[in-house]
Amino acid sequence: MSDSARYGADRAKLIKAVHACKTKKGIDDEAYRDILERDFKAKSSTELDNRQLGSLLTTLNGGKWYRPKSSKPYVRMIFGLWAEMCRLGIPDYPTRAGLKAFVKRQADVADPEWLTPETANAVIEALKAWKARELAKRAAAVKESTNG
Repeated sequence: MSDSARYGADRAKLIKAVHACKTKKGIDDEAYRDILERDFKAKSSTELDNRQLGSLLTTLNGGKWYRPKSSKPYVRMIFGLWAEMCRLGIPDYPTRAGLKAFVKRQADVADPEWLTPETANAVIEALKAWKARELAKRAAAVKESTNG
């Protein structure tokens, strides 16, 4: 299995993400080259494999782990639904760990990436139902407060 298939992102996207992160964090070329040399014994990001590019992104992000988007559409759908629910303030624990706990309860799988299409569909439907219940509760509370 190639690195691109294993990590769900192609090389060009990872390199683009590295340079976008470098710009966003305000890291100048000299500091960037120092990181490449110190951590990877490389002069350019093009010398790195996908795993090293991910590690470089982690370094540039100040230790925050970088994970490329999943190559599986159903996993991206789960993350998208979760992110939307987090923006709405629905989950008590709006973190990746919170999503993993939800997936574990729903499908007895430790990570959304490991779901099969069938179990992912069950998780997606559970997320949709949870979101609908919470939005219905909010709508009822607003209606009650305006009528009472």
